[in-house]
Amino acid sequence: MLVLGVIFSGEHYKALAIVSTISFLRENNNFKYCYYVSDSKSTDFETCVTLVIPGIKFTWVAPPETDFSLYKFPKYAGNYVTYWSLELLDFVDKEDVLVFIDSDTYTRRKLPIEEICSSLKEKKYPFAAVAVPRAVHERWIALQLKTPFHVINGGFFIYLPTFDESSSIDNYSEVSKLLALDPLNLIFADQDILNFRFRHNTLLLSSEYNVTTTIMQTFYRGRVGLNSLYLSSVVSNPIMVHFVGNSLTSTSFPPNKFTVEYRRNLNSLRKIGKLKQSLGGLSLKLLRPYFSINNILSVIFGTFYIHEARLFSLKEVVRILFLKK
Repeated sequence: MLVLGVIFSGEHYKALAIVSTISFLRENNNFKYCYYVSDSKSTDFETCVTLVIPGIKFTWVAPPETDFSLYKFPKYAGNYVTYWSLELLDFVDKEDVLVFIDSDTYTRRKLPIEEICSSLKEKKYPFAAVAVPRAVHERWIALQLKTPFHVINGGFFIYLPTFDESSSIDNYSEVSKLLALDPLNLIFADQDILNFRFRHNTLLLSSEYNVTTTIMQTFYRGRVGLNSLYLSSVVSNPIMVHFVGNSLTSTSFPPNKFTVEYRRNLNSLRKIGKLKQSLGGLSLKLLRPYFSINNILSVIFGTFYIHEARLFSLKEVVRILFLKK
């Protein structure tokens, strides 16, 4: 059974989860089940998604009762919500195929799930994800990975429990023992735990499956030595865009063509009665980056983003503000 998994806590992240879930299910109509972890069962989340994608069967998964402080896991943004995704690994049935997406993702094209599952079954691997497109030396040794190029991003992954004999609780105990030797103290929280747990049996996927907004920034390209041809091919038509670091609403990230695409999609969803109320607050927050100093500088100098994503002129800003093609 193909299952989509998401987590959220609070109204803002619920709105993000509604958009990310709808975008994924709209492009992948072979998924009929959605498991979500939230503070409580969310009728609003289920209703909003069903208005656009009817026939989806939802299962609310209660937040884990695990006291993560006992394992000395650090809080992320002041809480332990980010670790909730790990609860889904133990909740799904052995024959399920779980695809997990962060609430700040946006799916643009169909995921070739059959091909990926075929590769996983051939290798008897339980886990597939996209590697960070740079050598992450600072996590390589601490998490006992094969190479510095085997650090995956935890915002999107595919999990086949039939090939996994481990459990989250056992893994937490192992990870807690690593903390004494980890100078960064699980800096990437659940992502670090996923990297450690599946360090020997992860299928690495192409970057187009999970293009983070960090990749689009010119300074990142220079820092990691990635060539323009590679970045252009990845950014031109990604399957999924991942707006890391609150880049949809943060003034630290100037708007790019994908935030514009996301906002157009959001506004089209808001035309549906119930969704207008649930997504209204998110729509307002999306305007912040357009009026930021970073955006003004990117418009004037055009140096913050590679050419496929950056804004070129004041005319372009006016065009996207009013969503004119």
